[in-house]
Amino acid sequence: MRRFSWDLVPLVEGAAPRKDAPGAPAARTMTILFRGTRGERIPLAGKNISYDLSALAGDRFQRLTRVRGAPAPAVIELPETGMYKLALSSYTRAPLLAHRPAVFLVAAGQLWLTGTTPPLFFYVPHGTRSVAVRCSAQGGRTSRVKVKRPDGSVTLEASLRPGQEAVVRVPDGAAVAAWSVEARGIGIRPSLLGVPPFVATSPDRLLVPRETLRH
Repeated sequence: MRRFSWDLVPLVEGAAPRKDAPGAPAARTMTILFRGTRGERIPLAGKNISYDLSALAGDRFQRLTRVRGAPAPAVIELPETGMYKLALSSYTRAPLLAHRPAVFLVAAGQLWLTGTTPPLFFYVPHGTRSVAVRCSAQGGRTSRVKVKRPDGSVTLEASLRPGQEAVVRVPDGAAVAAWSVEARGIGIRPSLLGVPPFVATSPDRLLVPRETLRH
């Protein structure tokens, strides 16, 4: 299995994220990775605020704060400049993070969507031969998955049950670009294997492991 670092940088350096792209998908839980600056304030919304905030130290994240069931609204002030991981639960949201370079982690069920997703973009780095897609749905139901290449052509449409996997072959010349995945179902948890497990709501919001841009 390919391993990727947590040292994430923008796929498109200096690009201004599209203002018309969708914000964060509707989710019960999500984990957001982003770069922040010391003293920056991150507002949170929801009925009851629950989150874990961690900062990258070396090659791993260290937890800074854990909050459960705090009254809304709430604000997080970042202590240092660097890479952060913000795990949100109980339908807590971080609206401003949805409109800047930031990615959602799609691994180990950490993105638990409540319905149909907008297209979620992921990066296919140099040397990738295939991408495996999994998607579990609430109650063992079937979820519907669609994967598109950078040119918009559909390369996969499949119905998946929990534990099933669909493999997409990456043709020559189609790597080093942003592909997209869409999922439909109830209480779905998508995951990607063979590529960095991060998605964004538009290519210009994608953060990718720094080492994948060197080839």
